Amino acid sequence: MRRLLSPLWVVAFLLFAGCYFVDSTGTPSDPEPCSEEDCGPAPGAPNIECADGSIAGPSCERNEANDCAWVIRECPESSDECSESECGPAPLAPNILCEDGSIGGPGPCLRNDDGVCGWTFRDCPQ
Repeated sequence: MRRLLSPLWVVAFLLFAGCYFVDSTGTPSDPEPCSEEDCGPAPGAPNIECADGSIAGPSCERNEANDCAWVIRECPESSDECSESECGPAPLAPNILCEDGSIGGPGPCLRNDDGVCGWTFRDCPQ
């Protein structure tokens, strides 16, 4: 009886492991993250920090076909954000990567406490 249990435990483990590492579509459930090299040349669009602190702009990530590709993320809607017509043209200053990993430079156009819209600018932390 002991010999019969050993192979059964091995089969049970393999079935569990297979269910854990592969989803119902047959693709790995936790694939390797994409690197910028996997996606190829980056689009010329800038990255900006959204009002909620998230980052919008080009992002190298896996698509539905599980291929690495550039995706342009947009900022989530916010009641403080203004329309392009309220803000005017965006500043022509570049975004920069700060030493702490955050993004500095022009940010979203937001409505201030007086209800007036204006472009924000984030300085890098010192």
